[in-house]
Amino acid sequence: NAATTDDIIAATYSHRISLKRIGQLLAGWDFIPEFVSKDFTLTPTMNMQYNDVGTSSSTELTTEMTTMMTTPMVGEYVMNGEQVKLPEKGPVVLLAHGYLGSRFDLSHLAEELANQGFICISPEYPESLASSYPRKEGLDRGKITSRIFDILETDLKITPTSRAVIGHSLGCGTAMSTGDDTWTRVLIAGFPVMRNGMAPKGPVLLLSSTNDGAVSAGRVLSALPPEYVRLDEDFIKGLAYDAAKGSPTKLPQKSALIFNRPDAPNHISYLANGVNEAMISLLSPLLPVAKALNIPVLDFDKYQDSRDSKQTADIVIPLVTAYLKQMML
Repeated sequence: NAATTDDIIAATYSHRISLKRIGQLLAGWDFIPEFVSKDFTLTPTMNMQYNDVGTSSSTELTTEMTTMMTTPMVGEYVMNGEQVKLPEKGPVVLLAHGYLGSRFDLSHLAEELANQGFICISPEYPESLASSYPRKEGLDRGKITSRIFDILETDLKITPTSRAVIGHSLGCGTAMSTGDDTWTRVLIAGFPVMRNGMAPKGPVLLLSSTNDGAVSAGRVLSALPPEYVRLDEDFIKGLAYDAAKGSPTKLPQKSALIFNRPDAPNHISYLANGVNEAMISLLSPLLPVAKALNIPVLDFDKYQDSRDSKQTADIVIPLVTAYLKQMML
């Protein structure tokens, strides 16, 4: 029998923001004590229609570096999947957060992809603001990502039928340096080429914005290879309608959406609403200090005014989902 929301245990995300780690990474400060952190229990975006917004929790994160396997879903409800059997095979998507990001940054996107049959993995990298494990010499994104796929195939016995990486900001570098030409890549608020000037081969979807104060659209466009096809927002808005009719729109293998309007997304508008609201609740009082000391705030100041995670997701999630289904399934 199909489960209902009365029969299942709802998933929650245990999220930490560490002021010590933020101070270390942005300003090189080592004097902030670890206890000056805050833990949040976030509600999955898909479950918001059933539950109130996640609130702060005193529960500490004590696990070392782990991967967060997107939890199984009943209908459009994210459930706790500790006792659920994992799939034996399927399309696998790695979600790579940015500098001072977290493994929950793109959780809203992972939830929709999981609902569409993708196996999603979101690791916490050393540059995370969560600080849920100590930084170790030599432990970098490449080693963590490689180990994750070893665990996926060797320990969990899951065979990827196709592979993709979605990166936000610094995570775009992770996306471009991971895998081979058969992998699909989605680059959000990052550059389309690596530091050596080489562009990834294979399918790539790029998202950028003229209102991004951390990675400007001008710099992105100046580096954009000529084979990319520019998409526009009106085109994107028709994707869900076309899919519902059973005639999904075919997207170019190399696609780029550049938001270009006065209220275009900023650098962190792409993140899940719960993640951004947690940052606002803790970090807003510190923003004047950061500005006075010329510490980069990665558009946090802009997001305080725009609060546009949901509006951005309404465009980004259907686009990314349609693109990955076309390229991977």
